Parts: sequence; C-alpha cells; structure tokens
Amino acid sequence: MNNSDLENPLTDEEVARYQECGSILVKSFFSNEELSILTSHAEDIRTWEAPPADDPISYTQHFEHVGGVRKMCRSENLFKRVEQLQNLADGKVRRAVSQLLNEEARLFKDKINYKNPGGGGGYAPHCDGPSAASIGLAKSFVTAMLVLDKQTQENGCFRVVRGRFSEENVGSMLVTAKEGADPDAEGRVGALMQQEVDKMLFEPVECDPGDVFLFHGWVPHRSGPNNSDRERTAAFLIYNPASEGDHYYNYFLKLANLRAGYKHDVNNVMKLHQQGIFADGSKQQDDGISEGEKAMRIAVYKEEEAERLRVLNETLIPDGEEDLGVAELADLFSQ
Repeated sequence: MNNSDLENPLTDEEVARYQECGSILVKSFFSNEELSILTSHAEDIRTWEAPPADDPISYTQHFEHVGGVRKMCRSENLFKRVEQLQNLADGKVRRAVSQLLNEEARLFKDKINYKNPGGGGGYAPHCDGPSAASIGLAKSFVTAMLVLDKQTQENGCFRVVRGRFSEENVGSMLVTAKEGADPDAEGRVGALMQQEVDKMLFEPVECDPGDVFLFHGWVPHRSGPNNSDRERTAAFLIYNPASEGDHYYNYFLKLANLRAGYKHDVNNVMKLHQQGIFADGSKQQDDGISEGEKAMRIAVYKEEEAERLRVLNETLIPDGEEDLGVAELADLFSQ
C-alpha cells in the first residue's frame, strides 16, 4: 500500500528506526500527483516578484551569484500562501511528524532551497533545533526534507550524522553566535565547532523525487556544493509539538524584525558599503573573475548601493533635509 493511502503514513518499524537513529528516509512518500504539485509550485515560486516592503511577514527570497549571474537560492514563508502546499504540509507530512513526536505537530517554518549548478556552496555543519529555538517560541523540532529532485553526492546531497542526539550531548559543541551579527550568518545559532565536526561521520543521504527525509532538531547535518550541470531543489518543513504552541506567523515576524534590525543598523550598513559586500553575502572584487562577471557584479552593486544610501539617509538625515552622497555620509559616519 502506498504511504499516501495510510492515515498514519509511517510504519511502526520506521518510527522505531527514527527513535534509534534520529532520522529516517521514507521512500516514495509522495504520490506522483503530489510530487507534481510540489515541483510545479516550487518552479512557480522562483518567478514571484520581490515581496512588498510594507508586509512584515511576507515571503522572502535569497540569492547567490553564479558565473556573474544573480540566481535565487532560497525562498521562505511559502506553504501557508498556496492552498495545495498547505494541504500537504498540514496533511500527510504533519501526520508523519505527529507519529514521531507522539503528539499533534504544528508547522513552525518552511523554506525551499534551490541548489544551482556550479553554485549552492552548501551548508556548513549545523543543527536546526538551536536556531529555531533561539527565536524564543518553541524548543522541540522535527524537520521534513521533501525531495523534489534526485539527490546525489555530485549535486551536493544532504549529509547527516546518525545517532541519538540531544541538547545534553550536542549543546556544548555549538559555536557561540555573535551578538548583533547577521542572523543568517555569524549571528545564527546552531553551527558546530570544527573540532567536533572533525570527529563526526556525515553519511550521504542519496534519495529520489517523492522521498521524504525526517530528522529531529539536534541531528548534525550538512550539504555540499552542486557540481553537476542540473539544479537540485528540496523543500524543508520544520514542525514543533502542538503542546509548545502554534508559532508559524510569529516565527517569521520575529525573524523579519531581526533581519530588518541588522540591515538597518547604521554601523552594519556602512560596514557593508565600505567592504563592497552584496546583500546576498558575495563580495565585489577584481581577483579571479572574468570581465563579464565583473561588469555584472558592478551593476548589481550599484543597485544595492542605492538602497544602502536610502537606508542611511533615512536613518541619519532629518526629514526635509537634502540627502547626502557616499562621501558625505562616510564623513558624517566617521565624526
């Protein structure tokens, strides 16, 4: 019987394996029709225009530079905006996670990762639970990775450490997040110390479209770059126990406030401007890139420079006074 026909999608054996290893790969979890729904919406979401600035909990889109071209690499806050996606998230995926939690599950956050060919530099070793818990809403989590494209070692498949992990035996292995830093980089909780990573065995999770990989919040995992010639897409749904509350919208609101606070902090904006750092984290530099890529990056940088100037003027210059340029703002900032 196909998993989609079951009220409880997981077998007792699968639940027991999860409790033993902290993770479980369920083959052919989605029907062909369900997989088609997921893949078609994932492709459509890539075409969405930038979200409105006045929506505090709008979806977010993140980009990377690949060969001088700015490409989307991640989208967030999606599954409650599209009815068919919400039906899957609140349906069979939630039921499977509820079996693992031994109580009703609630969707905490969601995202789609687009790993571009030649890009998708991978995710450093980390745990999802500490990062999600740092927002201060819930503390226990299970992540469901919905496999939309075949994952292989060549295209940077998911890698996981098997075992019984918890805050007690992993908490001391975490890197201390830098206070006031970028909440999507050094300010993010959950990264693992390199000396601890060196002791771990990260096993590749090679899987096929329609599979789902389930793991709890303290399981160390990572992924590598996409060295293939095709993109690799996966959706991630993180759930918390219903006994810890329903926090989906509050999570994205708090995250939006953290990001806005960081990006609009005068010190951070000027620092990024002086260093020539793009909003997506890449850097304007001359070494090792072609003239075409350099021209593309300069064009993108000019667009982002204009936005930084707007933020700085909005923050520093009283209403009614004329906006300042880069040099004038730098002089004002250094006083």
